[in-house]
Amino acid sequence: MSTEKPSRPEDEFIHREETQEIIKTQAQKAKELAAQKRAHEKELHYMKCPKCGGDLVTELSHALEIDRCVDCSGVWLDDGELQKLVGEDPKMLQDIVDLFRQVGAAKLTSDT
Repeated sequence: MSTEKPSRPEDEFIHREETQEIIKTQAQKAKELAAQKRAHEKELHYMKCPKCGGDLVTELSHALEIDRCVDCSGVWLDDGELQKLVGEDPKMLQDIVDLFRQVGAAKLTSDT
């Protein structure tokens, strides 16, 4: 691409069209790179504990799959799972707290 300003109207039109195409191509490349970066970051963090970075394992509990960290025993629920656990029964919240205590007690027992 020439840095000289075109002298004829046709040349100016062509220059403008080429510039717009270059800008459009660069924007598309930037969008693709951003998508690749997001996908790579998601892959790095998939099934990793948000607290300590340890691996998460999926366990069945109360008919739901919960994610538990093998390092810190943190328990993580996906979107909507707490509502499913609690449901319309207020006592269910106490059951959930008891479940978390059991997981913590099991971790303490396994560490000794």
